[in-house]
Amino acid sequence: MDAVGIDIGTGSIRMYHGSKVRYAAITTTHGNKFITQSSFEIYDKLLELLSVANFQFDSICVCATCSQVVLEKVVIEDATYLTPYHLNDGVESDVLLWMDNSSVAQCEELNGGVVEDDVLQQIGGKFIPELGLPKLKLLNDAVSSELVVFELYDFISYLMKYSYKVVDGKKLTPYIKPKRFKKGYALDGSVKGWSAAFLEKLGIGIEIGRSEVEGDRLLPIGYPVGKMHNRDIVIAHGCIDCYGGWFNNLQLSASNAVSMVAGTSTCFIYNSSTNNYITNTWGPYELSKPGMYVYEFGQPATGKLYEVVLGKEFDFDKAEQEIGEWEKKHGQSIHELIKGYFYYGDVFGNRSPLQDPEMSEMIIDSNNQILPRILHNNDCRVSQLIKYVLIMEFLVFQTKSLLELLTVDKLVIVGSQAKNGRFLRLLNLMTGIDVEIGDSEAGTDEVARGAFLLARLGKLVSLSHDYTTACNQVIQENRARKVEFAGSKHAKEHTLLTKKYEIFKDMISVQRKYRNLMNG
Repeated sequence: MDAVGIDIGTGSIRMYHGSKVRYAAITTTHGNKFITQSSFEIYDKLLELLSVANFQFDSICVCATCSQVVLEKVVIEDATYLTPYHLNDGVESDVLLWMDNSSVAQCEELNGGVVEDDVLQQIGGKFIPELGLPKLKLLNDAVSSELVVFELYDFISYLMKYSYKVVDGKKLTPYIKPKRFKKGYALDGSVKGWSAAFLEKLGIGIEIGRSEVEGDRLLPIGYPVGKMHNRDIVIAHGCIDCYGGWFNNLQLSASNAVSMVAGTSTCFIYNSSTNNYITNTWGPYELSKPGMYVYEFGQPATGKLYEVVLGKEFDFDKAEQEIGEWEKKHGQSIHELIKGYFYYGDVFGNRSPLQDPEMSEMIIDSNNQILPRILHNNDCRVSQLIKYVLIMEFLVFQTKSLLELLTVDKLVIVGSQAKNGRFLRLLNLMTGIDVEIGDSEAGTDEVARGAFLLARLGKLVSLSHDYTTACNQVIQENRARKVEFAGSKHAKEHTLLTKKYEIFKDMISVQRKYRNLMNG
């Protein structure tokens, strides 16, 4: 028997077992109030995947997006249950999705009211709407019901422990009163982990649910939290999806490495043996082994940015083929050909390093004899290709700006964007850092495999293995492959893009200057 890893993404669930991955689509609702999902739909889809696969396993772990599940207490025949609290009208909607940015006012309130330097430094200096705590404050202020809020990964683990039933159309899971945390912090965007005293100080009375119920501080990832309902299967403590991708590529010697989990959004996780605050990053957090600290920062929309600007059906491989033909025809690289176009792409605001949700998109178009305008020219294929390269340049520039504050020996990239050769080459060119890609059979399903390894870890700890020893055992076969880039060092391209990087930084300051002028 072996482990099962679960990755709950924005659009689907992935289940990893025995080097195979199975998928199930899940529904996201962009409602009139919030962006939501249904936790019970997700759980039912998970059970379907497990039943269809029909295999034996002895441990399981769930990683999921940094989303919160909102439930309310109900009493039926003297027993207390949890039932979904639907955030949007007319649809099952108890999951407040990570990308929902409704809590702008609560951010302003928290940024003006939280004075604890250690708390602010843990989250990079200020709250942003993407974080769980402003969302928790929003729910606390707007909802009169007696709510219990879980992290998504943790509530799915809770359902696996206690199951649920349907009574008169209501979905009910037993309410097990959790012990409140006495000390500690939540991991970056989470709500699980804040001490009861800190929440009370902010006027937040909502209860934070927990899969493990007992304990006065946050458990390490992979630590056993119980067993599946009526089954002898260990449930390991899960985590936010980016940390699952990180664990999948964690190596025994990992200090000064940055893992870049690049999919719909991009999360960066920096490993260090030092325990210091770093400007504009979240952390340090002792996530797994004692003495190994991680820092997290990220971009809210990277793969999503391509989709928003170019559409869901954009073919990256075909685009690269056409770009190659252009370059051959004109005797110049595409970056030289589009040197007069400038793009800044914070379509969904900036998470790192600015932590400024008001940042937005900027375009400076170009008139030249070779290439077309890109504004008001969406039907032109060449215009689409220019936008594709401009987006990539922007993402590389932003990554460079994020890494400049750190001592980084290597950049390990996983996720769908790790398949883009041009992107990898530009990262290496502009940062000067060795680029590696995850070298596992998981392919782009790195998070699901990371959850699988965490499930294995949970099983070993449940058998009385030391946590650190067990952790080293499950990651000992993790490998990453250094990417070698053919040809010259592209000195001319580097010089050109270095100039463009200065313009990128100027576009940031100019945008903020204009906004301040108009708001003054």
